[in-house]
Amino acid sequence: MNDKTPTLDIVKHELINDGSKLRAALPEHLKDSAGDFIRLALVEFRRTPALQNCAPASVVAAVLDCARLGLKPGPLGHVYFVPYRTDCTLIIGYRGLIKLALRSGDITAVEAHPVFETERFDVELGSEPKITHVPDYSVPRSPQNVRLVYAIAHKADGRSLFDVMTRGEIEAIRNRSKARGGPWATDWIEMARKTVVKRAAKYWDVSADLAEAIAIDNDATGYEEAPKAEPVIASTPEPVIARWSEDE
Repeated sequence: MNDKTPTLDIVKHELINDGSKLRAALPEHLKDSAGDFIRLALVEFRRTPALQNCAPASVVAAVLDCARLGLKPGPLGHVYFVPYRTDCTLIIGYRGLIKLALRSGDITAVEAHPVFETERFDVELGSEPKITHVPDYSVPRSPQNVRLVYAIAHKADGRSLFDVMTRGEIEAIRNRSKARGGPWATDWIEMARKTVVKRAAKYWDVSADLAEAIAIDNDATGYEEAPKAEPVIASTPEPVIARWSEDE
């Protein structure tokens, strides 16, 4: 290998010929599928020709971060490899965040939805917080028609927590991001869902994997003001009660 060796060849060598790094990074339950993981990573690499102009070390680092989180690259949208100048950045997808949230056991389900123009959307706070969203499927489901996005996390103890973001808040985050293109250009609604899930996660008992994924994603997108994912202490009622709704 030398300075003229194509990036793809270097990445292949690092992932295939010296596969010990990737196998060591993968969680125990995925070590047997290391070959599939490498194949999916290389397919994504070939699908984005601009990645071949990135520093090989940054590509390998992004793949290893992806492996350590146990999120497979590919069409599921768990992660995206996005070129930024000469570096490959790992962007965590909406579905990837959900997958990590469910691993903790504290969260049994997470949903995030866009609210389109003309749709009824009501929020009640107070002692019994509540969201009412009545979809209008006659409205084109396009990013241009989104006015709000919200996320709800259902906890194992029966409670739920939610957060709501305006389109303006989401666009402000996108405009500060290094990755204004990439998935923001091709999958705006999915990225908007991810953005509100990341902010809502501030109110959850966050697992180490989810906290790391949010930190990686914040670093990759350059969004330094994004809320840091920290475990919620049950005895700290104020921020938690504000977003709880309890089943009777």
